[in-house]
Amino acid sequence: MAIVSEKVRLSLVKKFNILELMNVEQALDVVNIAMSARFGRQLTDVETAIFEGAWHDLTYEQIAKQSGYSVRYVKGDIGAKIWKQLSQALGEPVSKTNFRSALERRWEQEAENREPGVGMGSQEKALESKGDEVLTTETPDTPFLPPRCDWGDAIDVSLFYGRKTEVNTLYQWIVTDRCRLIAILGMGGWDAATGRGLEGLQSSSSRILFAVWSPDGQTIATGNDDHTVKLWNPATRECLQTLQGHTNWVLCVAWHPNGQVLASSSDDCTVRLWNVTTNECLQTLDAHQNWVWSVAWHPKGTVLASSSDDHTIRLWNPDTGDCLNVLQGHSNLVRSLTWSPDGKLLASGSNDETIKLWDVEMGECLKTLRADRPYEGMDITGVKGLTDAQIATLKRLGAVEASNRNL
Repeated sequence: MAIVSEKVRLSLVKKFNILELMNVEQALDVVNIAMSARFGRQLTDVETAIFEGAWHDLTYEQIAKQSGYSVRYVKGDIGAKIWKQLSQALGEPVSKTNFRSALERRWEQEAENREPGVGMGSQEKALESKGDEVLTTETPDTPFLPPRCDWGDAIDVSLFYGRKTEVNTLYQWIVTDRCRLIAILGMGGWDAATGRGLEGLQSSSSRILFAVWSPDGQTIATGNDDHTVKLWNPATRECLQTLQGHTNWVLCVAWHPNGQVLASSSDDCTVRLWNVTTNECLQTLDAHQNWVWSVAWHPKGTVLASSSDDHTIRLWNPDTGDCLNVLQGHSNLVRSLTWSPDGKLLASGSNDETIKLWDVEMGECLKTLRADRPYEGMDITGVKGLTDAQIATLKRLGAVEASNRNL
């Protein structure tokens, strides 16, 4: 006996069409559009083979065997390059393990303006209904191309504080016109006393991926996509120093409490410790197996924590470079870290949609925090007519199903 009615089932199919219908061909459409816009080209045959293999969770060895290329060529020569270029094309770091999430986000954003029937398979089109009346109109599948809308020149927000006209215009764009994306460009920071925008730091040769103030408030450190760490004087907007050594994007930087040492993490799978006075690299910590997303110092500066795309958190002795412990429990990349003020607990945020609180002395997870998902606890056992993809989508959003489901 079904737990939900047919009308509810049809609404679920319609509601979650975005998530379940992105097959590998449609993913390739999104990738090739992004690659064309960024580099003026689409994926080559071997890049397509790697992408399709990764989409189906194949290893590089399996991809090489299926495509007829050597493992070294697929993994070392082409594999590393495709994820770096795809990161640049999509505007966020992606890898073989997390690129599907990035494409899903892009697909969802683009699908907000999708016309009915575009990008939907014939089965789903047949399920579009008014009440219980099924629409039978068939429309050939076409790849989704995101519409472009020119909103004209942006309003002048150089002196944003107190500008009621501009605020009202923004309100109209967001509330009345339902504009989903508004960019305010050129704002490097804000004067807290006046609320006025400050001049931005200019890094013409690279994009700034992360920025953090020094403990004394006199310097800003940035991680950049040109593989460098830069130190800036915010008063003069001058670049004071450039720290070189990473071989890929620098995703995060963190100051030691004494303000003399800086930690940086990178897509090159390493963490580096820098003496900001001499520009010397003091330590290179290279035990992570994938991109290192975040670094965070213990409040006393005695321990450095790092989190990675390899789903782990590592605790380091900054003086010796030794890995003190590996915290495991997340099921996806660990994007952010923060210590409690007393240094006894470490909080980690992950793409598995959880926050974990760790006792660093014991190396144990004390608590896992997770917000309720849209269908948390909804029992879909025995519901008929749902595809495997639809079931997987509902489970991802919190639905539960007994193991003896009757199809």
